[in-house]
Amino acid sequence: MSAQLEIQQRLTCPSCWAVLQPDELLWVSGHPDLRGDEFLGEDALKRFMPSRFDVDGFALDVNGSRCQSLACPKCHLTIPRILVEFKPLFVSVLGAPSSGKSYFLASTIWQTRQRLRSFHVDFADADPVANQVISGYEQKLFLSEDPDQFVAIPKTELDGELYQMVNYGSHQELYARPFVFSVRPGRDHVHLSNVKSPRLSSRALCLYDNAGEHFQPKQEAEISPATDHLALSEALLFVFDPLQHPRFRERCRNHSADPQLSGSFQCHRQDEILLEAAKRIRQKANLAQHEPFAKPLIVVVNKSDVWAPLADEVLLTEKQPFRQTRSGSWAVDYAAIKSVSESVRELCEELSPELISACDSFCSDVIFVPVSPQGCSPERSDASVNLLGVRPRTLKPHWAEVPLLYAMSRAKCNLVPGGIPKGGAKAKRELPDEPDADLRVFKGA
Repeated sequence: MSAQLEIQQRLTCPSCWAVLQPDELLWVSGHPDLRGDEFLGEDALKRFMPSRFDVDGFALDVNGSRCQSLACPKCHLTIPRILVEFKPLFVSVLGAPSSGKSYFLASTIWQTRQRLRSFHVDFADADPVANQVISGYEQKLFLSEDPDQFVAIPKTELDGELYQMVNYGSHQELYARPFVFSVRPGRDHVHLSNVKSPRLSSRALCLYDNAGEHFQPKQEAEISPATDHLALSEALLFVFDPLQHPRFRERCRNHSADPQLSGSFQCHRQDEILLEAAKRIRQKANLAQHEPFAKPLIVVVNKSDVWAPLADEVLLTEKQPFRQTRSGSWAVDYAAIKSVSESVRELCEELSPELISACDSFCSDVIFVPVSPQGCSPERSDASVNLLGVRPRTLKPHWAEVPLLYAMSRAKCNLVPGGIPKGGAKAKRELPDEPDADLRVFKGA
């Protein structure tokens, strides 16, 4: 590791969440013959504490091969090098089985990549290997060679590619594998001139996705370690699928012929998923039962293209969540998002009061964001009437990037400015040149 490299004094393993000092990190052997790890199995490359380095600061293994990857001394899983340099920003996504999390994640990452360019923020994959799953989703939906070809994204599996098993002698633990992104202020970022080093405002975004089954009470004793990251997250994104709720389904049938509304459907108690997650967060963070979770809970009310007519459809479809400054940079408009949130909350209070109760009993900072990852209804595959998918040419995501950008704006790093314009929601559409200096900070939904 180069002597000129600026590094964090402490870092957090994104897999087991152990807090480490840089000199505790292990290196992963570079020679292909050096295999066999006590925690990860005989096929894994050996982890070791180095004693030799080359002139560039990279460790050399016992065969003299240069090593490039780092690993956690506790779980032996790899740690992306970006976490040695940048502070982490943990964001967790949860929701019931079949709530559309995979489509939402693909769409939110794709739309975030595009939107952050106008914020003068550089957003890139920090670990292409770890991000292969979500990159594949993006490829299917937004970079297809044949945009008229039917595509479908599989649901998150309990022990699939998004999880890693570690053997600790007599027991095993399953850890969530995060998607890792580099988020840095660009050359024309509004706050770049006010910071001593761009690195201090940069973040390593670690985004976690969990199978909905992990939050079912019966799974707790077996797989609960995979959900410990929830307590460390700067924001929780709970994906609520109205089309899985009986009352929403009944009302939506009067306005839509979406195939997800046809036939019988096994509806999940989605509030129980959130309550189970809340219970685990309280246990991990040692929160009293009356103490609210201190970070934002962002309820992603999914598939808004179907249920929007049940609420103030004009408000939901025409309200803009971002405002532009005179200098051309952008800020998240909390007033606009709060206005939409209040309308969505009213609808959920009418049709799904148990969801509102679950949110309010857990967190005092709740925002409801209508999202349509696809912007259109899916269609059935010609090969199987049970398989729903989309044709990329028809995709028109709506507000897909808003939950993640809102979460980033609430984090204390000045990457994504946000606030309420002076004068509130009736202020002019144009914001001043310094958004954070001239916006009132938003304290809650």
